[in-house]
Amino acid sequence: LLHLFKSERLLTLIFLNYILWGLSSFTAVWIFQKYWQEGNVPLYYFGFLWAGYNLTVGFSGKLVHRLENIYGPIPLLITLALLPIFGYFGMAFLAGWMGVIAGITFQISRGVSSVILRDGMKWRTPSDFRATANSLTSLFFRLGFALLGPIVGYLIDTRGINFSLQALGFFFTGIFIFFMLPLIREVKKINPKIIPSE
Repeated sequence: LLHLFKSERLLTLIFLNYILWGLSSFTAVWIFQKYWQEGNVPLYYFGFLWAGYNLTVGFSGKLVHRLENIYGPIPLLITLALLPIFGYFGMAFLAGWMGVIAGITFQISRGVSSVILRDGMKWRTPSDFRATANSLTSLFFRLGFALLGPIVGYLIDTRGINFSLQALGFFFTGIFIFFMLPLIREVKKINPKIIPSE
């Protein structure tokens, strides 16, 4: 834990952003079915939607290294953070199938994040500590959802799903400002490559 928080500011920010943007898409996953139901999407399509969403994660992840080689990591970091924000507000203000399309943004973000931030963690963590770092990431992610999940559930039950989606949009806008922007500034200092070419 000390290595993640004391050795290098860039590693700390990668670690925190990996957890937080993972939470942004994971929280949405738990909302999707309720959202589809309230949007009158026929139950028949739910399985197809899950399959399509998960394929989107895979396709997005496959493109990351190619896009990073062309554009660098900063546009990808901005994209993976802005997409969930657009997704929450899009689902809140759109309805039915348009809201379903807005939900795809989370899956694209998840695919990008699972490659670029995970690789950033891997390259900046010594091999003898890597398994521990992965375990800590998983632990903090689960603790984060243990805190965020019940709050979101309470908001949905008491204020409705649209209010909850907007609240999450504003919440992750704050996360973008206070966690992603500092990461982008750190990346700009290092030529700017999260993943070394060695």
